Amino acid sequence: MNTFLDQKCKELKTEMSREDLQDGIAMEAHQQALSFAVGILLEVNTYLRTHPFPNTESEIAFYKYTCPYMLSEIFFHQQVLNHISQKQYCGDSSTYKAHCKRTLTSIKSFLNTHNELLCYRTSGHTNLDTVYFLSTSKQQPKLFEEALFFLGSASINGNSVIVGKGIAFVRVKLLLKQELSRLENPKIYTDVLPSRQFSAELSWTSPKVNLVELAYALHAEGCINKGGCDISQIMSVLEAAFNVDVGNYYDSYSSIKQRRNPTQFIGRLQEKLNQKVEESLSV
Repeated sequence: MNTFLDQKCKELKTEMSREDLQDGIAMEAHQQALSFAVGILLEVNTYLRTHPFPNTESEIAFYKYTCPYMLSEIFFHQQVLNHISQKQYCGDSSTYKAHCKRTLTSIKSFLNTHNELLCYRTSGHTNLDTVYFLSTSKQQPKLFEEALFFLGSASINGNSVIVGKGIAFVRVKLLLKQELSRLENPKIYTDVLPSRQFSAELSWTSPKVNLVELAYALHAEGCINKGGCDISQIMSVLEAAFNVDVGNYYDSYSSIKQRRNPTQFIGRLQEKLNQKVEESLSV
């Protein structure tokens, strides 16, 4: 089961990393991405009908991480397509800015409403997993119409839908804020911040678990977007930046938690930096 689910996640991740999706405005590309993501989730749903979860841990992992990730891609590309349509419909910039601000308000309301669940899921805690992330969990909302449409059945956890939508909305929020910044400060974006071209590809050459440790540390500290982002976003950016696929980083994080010293890589970084500073001061 895990092999099948991992393969589907890998296929989805590969498709979502296409270059024509990176600018956020190519309607055809996002339509294709949405169709692909829906297809993957339908395949998974069909598979699960004849392949029950072998244990509670596998079921929780699916509803807590795998399913929300797949749903997040569907919701994100839905939102981007709606955004593109509204941009074309609005016409003038003032109407378009008003639309962006209304959408941001709606997203903020959703994130605030489900803050407890979303924070729990990103916290790394597991004490409420059986409450939130089992198909039989009683503490879950009724399914959104979107999920029923995608899956054609009710065999999905409602909290997975909320988490998936939350991940997507955080991405959409960043996109809309960037759009507003471009509209309100066009000179900054056209003159002051030229495109950055990398002269050489950077590759992560340390063990992959070290990158996972670094990503979770950045997330825990709230270094990025004032903490308003999901660990999956941070991980995706680091993987792209350093040309590496860390695989199932949730499993890596589980192994990190079981260490006697969970922050051994960050500890070495601290030692190396202190050593470098001392050496430079002694010259």
